[in-house]
Amino acid sequence: MNTIANDELNRVLHLLPRGNERLITANEISQVIGIDKRAVYKDIALLIDRYNIPIGGLRSDGKHGYFIITNETERKQALSSLRKQSIEMLKRIDKVDSIAL
Repeated sequence: MNTIANDELNRVLHLLPRGNERLITANEISQVIGIDKRAVYKDIALLIDRYNIPIGGLRSDGKHGYFIITNETERKQALSSLRKQSIEMLKRIDKVDSIAL
């Protein structure tokens, strides 16, 4: 794992719970750190893409929020959530593309 030199990224990382038993939302992170919710999304993307932190997010079954993936079951849950989101985004893209102007 790379060393994270950015204070904001470190603060976001340290708020993320290990495992999916307890999740933290982007709103909660935003409020604790005092940054915009969009910055939280950007920081989480950077932690995953640049620093290889296995961060998962859930958006179903009454569970909403982020966590650090600790096992294969959690990875599968997080990937399932991402796939569902991707499918919905592709449906929206197709719909907007097909609307007559």
